[in-house]
Amino acid sequence: MTLTGSSTFRDREFDYDETQKTLDAVLRGSFHLLGHEHRVILGTNINKRDFRTSSGFRDSNISLSPNIFEFNPRNHISHESYIPLTEAKIKVVEKGVYGSLVAQITDPLKLIFGGRLSWYEYDNSSVSSGIYTPGGAVATSLTRYEDNKVFTPYLGIVFDLTEQWSTYASITETYKSQASSHKGPPLGTPLKPVTGRSYEIGVKGGLFNNRLNTALAFYSIKRNGQAFRDPSYPPTLGNLGSDCCYLDDGRITSRGMDIEVSGEIVNGWQILAGYTFNDNENKAASGRYSTVTPKHLFKLWTSYELKGILSDLKLGGGITAQSSYYQKGSARAFNQATGLYNGPSVPYDFTEPGRVLVDLFAQYRLNKYWSATLNVNNIFDKKYYQSVTSNNPGAGNFYGEPRNFLVSMRYSY
Repeated sequence: MTLTGSSTFRDREFDYDETQKTLDAVLRGSFHLLGHEHRVILGTNINKRDFRTSSGFRDSNISLSPNIFEFNPRNHISHESYIPLTEAKIKVVEKGVYGSLVAQITDPLKLIFGGRLSWYEYDNSSVSSGIYTPGGAVATSLTRYEDNKVFTPYLGIVFDLTEQWSTYASITETYKSQASSHKGPPLGTPLKPVTGRSYEIGVKGGLFNNRLNTALAFYSIKRNGQAFRDPSYPPTLGNLGSDCCYLDDGRITSRGMDIEVSGEIVNGWQILAGYTFNDNENKAASGRYSTVTPKHLFKLWTSYELKGILSDLKLGGGITAQSSYYQKGSARAFNQATGLYNGPSVPYDFTEPGRVLVDLFAQYRLNKYWSATLNVNNIFDKKYYQSVTSNNPGAGNFYGEPRNFLVSMRYSY
């Protein structure tokens, strides 16, 4: 691998301005019926977002052949004016009313009923400079989308096995607007919302006189109409880069389990441990939906406050271990004729094997108000191999995880 290659330097300009206003009101109460106390929650919220975004680019017209690991873009700053690419003014309004009832049916049994009624409005006024339109003509797009009176219910059940342990199950309908993602061709049309259902069953409890909190959960999530990138169109820039172009026939499933234990084993010894297993799939594309999400993830964090003459010292650390993950697909090559990445599709495949990171810290209490902490992240400089299989299956480089040292002071009162 030569670490060099010809390229043309080009930079982008992005401007983003957003104003957000939120109102949330909640009423909580309880009442007695049939010998038991029941709890009620009623609420409403409104969220309004107004934002404007624009983008431009400029080309230095300088051909470069730098070492990609030594290249400094500040050495090639252009003084040309930016050429406008896109400008968009977007308004999003979300409104809803919600409520829940926790009905104490018997001493150990609770039923939970809940739901939300939602309204959603999306307005987008976009202007393209002509790069994305046939003939290079300037194009204006006015897009409006709304969903009214969308009801998403929730049902849950909790059963107390003992004073320390309880089991539960829940079913939830899901709804998420994705009108800000568009179908091709640019400037596109808004996608319909994502709908689905989530199932969860689990058990929670305490150990060692409730010094340790324990939770185990199994879940299954299904989502229909999930947006995913449409490979028929090259990536676009600025506001369009986050909006277009997508397909909306994703059928996503995610199944897994979570285990967590947290608390104080003995006086001064804190612990937090957890394990997550996740298996996700996009059935419409016959493959994993999120390949960068590891199937297995384990975390362990602990700290201990020493006793006696060292009582001002606290030691601790953590371990994070995860299985391998990868990212593959295709990307458009740079087209010298157009100055855009709209050339032939080139496949890529990046893989990172599983890894373990170890962190340590020491904290010393100087006095009543001040403490000093030393953090050391990734004490083992574990290297991983990253390969590019599109053109040269044997090509690749070793990269080391950075080892960080951080000393900090903290004031408490």
